[in-house]
Amino acid sequence: MPDQSGLLKKVALHSETVMTADELAPALDRAFKVLTGPRKGPVHLEVPLDVAAFLAPPAHDIPVVPPHAPDPQILRAIAERIARARNAVILVGGGTRHCAAELRCFAEKLDAPVVQTVNARGGLWQHPLSVPASPSLQAVRALIEAADLVLALGTELGQTDYDMYGTGKIAKMTHLIRIDTCPEQLKRHATDLSLAADVKDVLPSLTASLGPMDGKGEARATATRQAAWEEIGPEMRAMVGFLDAARVAVPQALIVGDSTQPIYAGNLYFEPDTPGAWFNAATGFGALGYALPAAVGAALAAPNTPVICISGDGGAQFSLAEMLVAVQESLPILFVIWNSNGYQEIDSSMRAAKVPVVGCDPEPPDFESLAKAFRLSFKRCPASDPKTFARLLQDAAKTKRPALIEIEAPYCP
Repeated sequence: MPDQSGLLKKVALHSETVMTADELAPALDRAFKVLTGPRKGPVHLEVPLDVAAFLAPPAHDIPVVPPHAPDPQILRAIAERIARARNAVILVGGGTRHCAAELRCFAEKLDAPVVQTVNARGGLWQHPLSVPASPSLQAVRALIEAADLVLALGTELGQTDYDMYGTGKIAKMTHLIRIDTCPEQLKRHATDLSLAADVKDVLPSLTASLGPMDGKGEARATATRQAAWEEIGPEMRAMVGFLDAARVAVPQALIVGDSTQPIYAGNLYFEPDTPGAWFNAATGFGALGYALPAAVGAALAAPNTPVICISGDGGAQFSLAEMLVAVQESLPILFVIWNSNGYQEIDSSMRAAKVPVVGCDPEPPDFESLAKAFRLSFKRCPASDPKTFARLLQDAAKTKRPALIEIEAPYCP
């Protein structure tokens, strides 16, 4: 590879090359400082083979960096501005997954609808203030634009959540206040007030500062949920019903998704029953093949939590060997293949762009034979039968072994 370091510097938060044994400990200190910093992500250390043979000095404890204390003046100004709001809206991102209880208390005190991005879903499961729908939908944008105050908590305000249809703009936000752990992130959007802090650390004091509020939050949240549900259309609603069946069949499961149609539907409108239980490739680069290795990682990280992996037939072919890893490591992952016979979403995008359709019709493998070769149990059902799907998931989950379920799925353009 001509420039391995240059390549990895483009995708890692931090990357460096260790050239001597004495450089190792300081490099590890810098790496862990980034790893434990406000913005999470991959860190890369490169050690040439000849350097790897050197004897390194004894290891030492990694310095502990104390959490950044929020600015009390900014925090006070935010509390004063919130107290004047009459119909506020709260936007929450993945930075709130670890503070569901604090978020619930704050939202109830403020009496404001809570719009959740993909990575924030599950924190307000079945709560009347919850809006588990994409802020790219017109119904949700209308809610945001009608607010006299928008509080963005632990969210990047990124395109895959706020402008997934590529309109070039996000919803207009009057009097925007942002709280995020990453100071650099706070510079990316104009705000009235911004605070670099962990949301979990500041919500209790903000909640305590509020008096009784009447923002008609439940009524606004209910109207938005109903309008968003209608907006996504019958085909997407059917796929969300398929996901609902999975949630009911295997409660508190981690649902890991590839870039495939039921995942797109869920990103528009799906509510898992626990924080952090819904994550997928479609919130970032949209890489095909993500779900299978990500499900393996999820199962290893949370060994007592069931994992459901949802991939399309095309995406699964990028990483089929990961199923063997699940078998080898006895990871009870429920692999669900949404088989629409090809890259139908890419096909549709090419046609919409009026370009020749190329490479979108790979013939999928025989998944039943594949499951047999991988020593996986196998079942099949049509996408139109969520009840059977739920039963198959329940039966497979009881075995505590990895399993493969193929869904015969027509493509919905």
